[in-house]
Amino acid sequence: MKLAKKNGKWTRSQLLIFYLLVGFILGVFQKSLDNPQTDWHEIFSAIDLSNYFGRFPFWIFICGFIALKSRRPIEAAENVCVFLLSMLAGYYFYCNYVLGFFPYAYMKIWVMGSFLSAAIAYGIWFGSRQDFIGDLIISLIIGSLFSYSVNLLQGFYLYDLLDFFTFAISLIVFRNRIKENPMIFVYMLFFAFLIQTIDFWC
Repeated sequence: MKLAKKNGKWTRSQLLIFYLLVGFILGVFQKSLDNPQTDWHEIFSAIDLSNYFGRFPFWIFICGFIALKSRRPIEAAENVCVFLLSMLAGYYFYCNYVLGFFPYAYMKIWVMGSFLSAAIAYGIWFGSRQDFIGDLIISLIIGSLFSYSVNLLQGFYLYDLLDFFTFAISLIVFRNRIKENPMIFVYMLFFAFLIQTIDFWC
């Protein structure tokens, strides 16, 4: 699917309801992975899915995709904010009503992070434009995913298979942009090296 196709014929209300429901269901599912009494706990524990949701790559990819598929930058911010807040609602709903605890302090931090992510999504939307700035934004998304999945500074090896799978999916999603401008791949490597270098020295 090309990024130029902005949400098809869905209305604004339908999109917000969709992101609201998907976010809430994902939040409930994510926290249920920590419950050893669920039927799927052992299955998903074998592939470390719970920790996968606790790292950045999955959220970078999902929120980036939502932002790029939005019609306007303000809608990108709104869509990402609704998705993340509803995900947190589902997550802490499960904490409170199933597991019997409510980490209020952590919730405040993640709520603030959701609003910050919405502001970032506003800028990410410009990656949908077919110009140099758009190519740089796409490269930054892919490069960040690559930096979290493969070590480039101290020997070439995988950090995590699921994170690398997320990076591979991003290449498939953005394949048309990469075909149109192969330099995106070069920019991607630059951003990946830059991110890992900053992380190494900080």
